[in-house]
Amino acid sequence: MKGNLAAGNALWLIGGRLAQSAISLVVGILTARYLGPSDYGLIHYAAGITGFFAAFCTLGLPSVLVRELLEGRQEGTVLGTALVMQWVSSACSAATILFLQRGQPESLRWVMVWSCGAMVLRTFDTFHLFFQARQRSKVTAVILLAAHSAAMVYRAALLILGKSVVWFAFGSVLECLWTGGLLIWAYRREEGPALGVSREMARQLWEKSRHFILPGLMVAVYAQTDKVMLTNMLGQEHTGFYSAAVSLCNGWCFVLSAIIEAMTPEILGAYHRSGGVFERKNRQLYAVIFWISAGMAVVFGCFGRTLVGFVYGQDYLAAVAPLKILGWYTAFSYLGVARNPWIVCREAQSRLVWAYAAAAGANVVLNWQMIPRWGVSGAAAASLAAQVLSAVAVPWFIPELRENSRLMMEAMLLKNLRNREEIP
Repeated sequence: MKGNLAAGNALWLIGGRLAQSAISLVVGILTARYLGPSDYGLIHYAAGITGFFAAFCTLGLPSVLVRELLEGRQEGTVLGTALVMQWVSSACSAATILFLQRGQPESLRWVMVWSCGAMVLRTFDTFHLFFQARQRSKVTAVILLAAHSAAMVYRAALLILGKSVVWFAFGSVLECLWTGGLLIWAYRREEGPALGVSREMARQLWEKSRHFILPGLMVAVYAQTDKVMLTNMLGQEHTGFYSAAVSLCNGWCFVLSAIIEAMTPEILGAYHRSGGVFERKNRQLYAVIFWISAGMAVVFGCFGRTLVGFVYGQDYLAAVAPLKILGWYTAFSYLGVARNPWIVCREAQSRLVWAYAAAAGANVVLNWQMIPRWGVSGAAAASLAAQVLSAVAVPWFIPELRENSRLMMEAMLLKNLRNREEIP
């Protein structure tokens, strides 16, 4: 029954995000073509800057809230307190970014204003975790599709009206507003518990989530450094090429996210039932994530030029080389995401800092050395190296994380995946 429920949730998540991708595909292609590599790179540069602050905005709470909600104690207080904590942190982060951007060209400042606004409004995505914990992914799938569709209509209108890049940046604010409003409406319609705020609950959540902040910051460093350094070292146009490759790689990753989200409650539940089942389910998740990603990496390697030419046009052919590298980046990146349930159960959050710190440091150094030599391909190779380090290599040398690295390597080799019943 639980397996069927997880599968049903995965199907709803995949279906919803597939519909989102289908809707945004045409608009995304036309937007990239309309803006050109330079303005397209400007939007992604702003996203890279705000991405550095993502860990401070979320405070690591999404990694622990599902478990807290699954326990069913003080759901309203947990959600309300988490919302307030994240809103305050996001507002402070936005103010810091805008302060640091004073004196920049007007177009960049306005793009950054709207990027920061969207960052604050994403606080309301916390309600998504409530539905995830209850395995009601159908609700959020419909909401995300509706909000994303409205945002795509807005961007299509901008193309027709011939508006500037600043108007396109504002689209992210509108999408976050619509998403947040619909999530609140659905929460009330589902008769979710009354929200509350508690200083004691804030302290408890902080104690459980704070270990995720520094790892999240390190992830942001090696996830966003490439875009920021490309812009500063080579210019916005090269960031546009790189971002086009990243967007094409990420265009199908909703499948991976949906699989992880759907299986997370099941993995968390298995931890208390059987150590053997817990290990097997984690191993199965890693195998599915890695081999689906590997298949897509092969597709990008074989048909990258055709895909880039068809999707973005001849002006973006410089994105082909990094695309072939970033296909493999996705595999190791989502292995890291899939690891979160294991980390939460083992309470090994603090140990991740070393893995992410090593990856972040390596990424900065590699980008510094490789971007001047190989341009966007150098940035892609640096990101791939950082992901391999953080997902598998460095954790192997950390005693508390070695077991997880073993599970990942067994999954990549398709070992011990049989669906058999282990003795608790």
